[in-house]
Amino acid sequence: MLFLVYIYCYLSVKYPLLQLFFHISSSRYREPDSNEETPFFMFLIIAIILFTTGSLLFMLVSIIKDILQFTIFHTPAFSSKFKYNLHNLRFAYKVVGSHLVVSDMGDRRGQFVFLISYLKRRFPINERMNLSSIPSLYKEYPDIKEPLTWLNKHISDEKKLQFIDYMIDLSMFNNRFSSREMRLIFEAGKVFGIPHSEVKSIMVMRKNIYEKRRARERNHRQKNRSQRTRNVQENQTHNSLKVLGLIKNETNFEVIKKAYRNMAKKHHPDRYHNESKAEREKANERFQEISAAYEYLKDKFE
Repeated sequence: MLFLVYIYCYLSVKYPLLQLFFHISSSRYREPDSNEETPFFMFLIIAIILFTTGSLLFMLVSIIKDILQFTIFHTPAFSSKFKYNLHNLRFAYKVVGSHLVVSDMGDRRGQFVFLISYLKRRFPINERMNLSSIPSLYKEYPDIKEPLTWLNKHISDEKKLQFIDYMIDLSMFNNRFSSREMRLIFEAGKVFGIPHSEVKSIMVMRKNIYEKRRARERNHRQKNRSQRTRNVQENQTHNSLKVLGLIKNETNFEVIKKAYRNMAKKHHPDRYHNESKAEREKANERFQEISAAYEYLKDKFE
């Protein structure tokens, strides 16, 4: 009460107009049969003090919450305030990679070794990586949409295609796609805004690249044999149309040409000139696969 009286006295001396305003306001709320004025200004001051105190208290609680959440206990992974840097980007790769590995019943140990070697090549950070935590990350972060949404917010379109390539490479370690691996890859494409047909095209391209690579390895191991092992494809026309993102019964060459131009422009190696050597080689392989598919369809339908 003494504090309120002090404020009133200070305002009365400092601001005479305010004193006049309080006087006029109090006169309006005078009781009919009383000569005493209702202290309207007291209610106004109390309301101002309560509002100011509440605002300051709310700000203080928010500051303390941020300090506890983002400084002492660290920022929750993939939240709105989770910073974009190489360390956190590598962590997103680890979480999604952990989901892919456990989704396949094949050689999980080999896949984890491939995942670790990929992360070391892709992120040459001078920071020790906790390898023991990788196999259990899918339990700590069961919702794969969280890292994918965070990645979609921070990385470019070219980086998104690289991430799809990463998921496909990890899935193809066992020479096949499991149904759950395919669902995770298509879900990533959906979050990134990449059409389903384009994701399928990339999967076909990477599968063909792996098959040709395995064929080259077999040829190298069997270099004493006079006849090279041929990589037989069941339906080259069907695969070529898939590479260009077209349906299997497409025969219109103008449509094929347009699809080729769109795919070639989007996956041209020149867009990756600032990337690592491995990424540039991967882009070249993908572009060669697109060109080979187009040349085959050109000879067939032109």
